[in-house]
Amino acid sequence: MAKLKICRYRFSGKYRPRNREKIGSVKLTFVPCPFEGSILTAYGGHFSNVHIVLHPFLRPNSISADQFRPETYPTKFQIVNDCEPVTWAEVVEQSDFDNIGQLDVALRCSISGIVKSKHRKDLVELLQETTERLGIVQPSEGDIAPHVELEIWNGLKKAGFQTVKIADEFGDLIEEHTIDGLFEKDCIPPHGIIFSEDLDFHIASHWDSHCTFMALNIPVDVSKLEKFKCNEHTEIYWGLYPEGNP
Repeated sequence: MAKLKICRYRFSGKYRPRNREKIGSVKLTFVPCPFEGSILTAYGGHFSNVHIVLHPFLRPNSISADQFRPETYPTKFQIVNDCEPVTWAEVVEQSDFDNIGQLDVALRCSISGIVKSKHRKDLVELLQETTERLGIVQPSEGDIAPHVELEIWNGLKKAGFQTVKIADEFGDLIEEHTIDGLFEKDCIPPHGIIFSEDLDFHIASHWDSHCTFMALNIPVDVSKLEKFKCNEHTEIYWGLYPEGNP
């Protein structure tokens, strides 16, 4: 088992998914993160259920909201120690958003992560008004949120796992790590993927999504996380398609 003191990742800069399922007895060993279209179709029926785990909004205690900028963004350790997670449901309840689907669209539009024809300036303005009024910071996109990551490690340990495999988004670099102390090691690369040898679970983040995809073949207790189960209509840009939302 690889033990690294320092985690360094190399990236090819180009999307080259590796689906290593071949004819014969060779089993599937890596599944890339879904990147467009239907989420269930992208996973190809390899998992019994797939959930969208929503990255929480953050209510800082001592950290200034102005610090949440690319050049000064707090570390994940500062976030879990200082910020209270706020659910999307709470934000909808205390705002004029109709549902979490609208909130998803607003968040994507706020980072220019959605095509211009679908852009909703009104929702972006509502998002800004809401976060300022409630004293909260919008969730991060592209990487597994710190509060989500912590709960995932706890859930996997409760399910009996001691080690996990961690890959970059292309599967070019795959390493095995023990779960204990993994949060502190900070070894998940940008848009990284967490999975097991037998693909009992597959946890991934998408570039422009303020959520994490959690695909499971076994029970994993992450009941503290805000999430919903994908259906055949749930797409990567799920907020645009109400039939795929809860």
